[in-house]
This record gives sequence, C-alpha cells and structure tokens, in this order.
Amino acid sequence: MSRYFFSLSGLAAAALGCVLVAPLAWPAPASARAPEHRHSERHGFSGPARPDFGREVRRPPQGARRLHSPRHGVHYVHRGTFYRPLHHGYRVVRPPVGLVVNWLPTGYVMLNVAGLSYAYYDGIYYQPMASGYRVVEAPMTTLVTPTPPPPPPQRLPLPSQALGQVRVQVEMLNVRSGPSRLQPVVGHVTAGTSLVVLGSAPDWYYVQLPDGTYGWVWAQFVVGELRQP
Repeated sequence: MSRYFFSLSGLAAAALGCVLVAPLAWPAPASARAPEHRHSERHGFSGPARPDFGREVRRPPQGARRLHSPRHGVHYVHRGTFYRPLHHGYRVVRPPVGLVVNWLPTGYVMLNVAGLSYAYYDGIYYQPMASGYRVVEAPMTTLVTPTPPPPPPQRLPLPSQALGQVRVQVEMLNVRSGPSRLQPVVGHVTAGTSLVVLGSAPDWYYVQLPDGTYGWVWAQFVVGELRQP
C-alpha cells in the first residue's frame, strides 16, 4: 500500500515539474500581428481599413495632399478620403460640395448621366472642369410627368435625354444610391417593371423608377435596347 502511495506521489511530482519547467506561450506583440484589411467588391482592392466618416485621427496618412479653398478652408485628401483639421487632430469628412481637386483617386469610374459626365468614387461625385474636378451633389434629372390618366408603369415616357428603357428580369432588384454593391439600397423593383435609363457606368444603369425616383441598378438583371450616350 505504501509502495503504491509513493508511486502516485512520484507521478504527481513529475507532472508538477513538467508544469513548472514548461515554457510559457505569450501572445505576439501588436506590432507583429497582421493589420486589418478591407475588401472592395467594386475595385477588387484590399487595403488598410478606412475610418468611418466623423471619426477623429491624430494625423492624415503619409502622402496626403493639402487642399486650400477660400470658401471651404483646409482639407487633406489621401486615396479618396478627406480629412478636416481640428484643434487636436483631424476628422474624416465628406468633401463639401464645390471643393475642387486636381486629381482623382485610383479606381474611379466615369459616368454619363443625362448627357453630362461625372467621375465617381466611393459615394462621391466629381464634375470635370477646365482644370481639376469639382465635388458635386449626386446627379438628378427632372422629367415632365404626363397629365392624368397616367400611363401604365411598364410604359414610361422617354425624355429626350433618356438612353432607352429596360425591364427587370429578376423577382426583386435592389436600387442603390451609387453604381456599386457597396452603396446603400434606396428602393426595390419587381420583375417586369420598366425603368427609364438616364445614364450608365460599367455594369450599372442610372434609372428613373415608375414612382419618379432615381437610382442605380445592376445591368445584368435587366434587359432592353439602349442607344449610345
């Protein structure tokens, strides 16, 4: 019995010794960890996660360019993100309408809406000027609606600036605020609904809905004949 007790004591001591001499595994320092990344479905770009609008940072990223406007003050821009100086740092902001930049971020797309050209990137619209690009509101088009009785939704009147008319081919189609799946959904249209096409971007159409509102739809889910802008 005593021999059996000492055997157990020896095993316990051996196990304790292993615990005492086993190396401790500490977590890797923050500097050695992989940085967070985001992925843009529109551009296929993977890069550092960008702060949200309104977030404050100590300083803009290295390489940010300084913009000065008598009307809008000082801004810094880096890869399409705008920073406004504060007393103790910088805030990520949407650029004010009217601010002029001399360059566009890599990955922008050119749009044609109602015969006018726009550059578009990450929810911001720019209008080309003689020198540079001016930040503008999202394009809107005023259409003349017919007097009652209104035409059926599937036969919308085509204004002179329209590129044509398309019909929804899926059961439910999202209408977005910009030509990207990353942009907010502002409405829905159902199968068979006709839409007036007022502009286009790669793989997207800028349309007027039967209720008179506007938005962007994915071109692969509609069908119709369009003329060149």
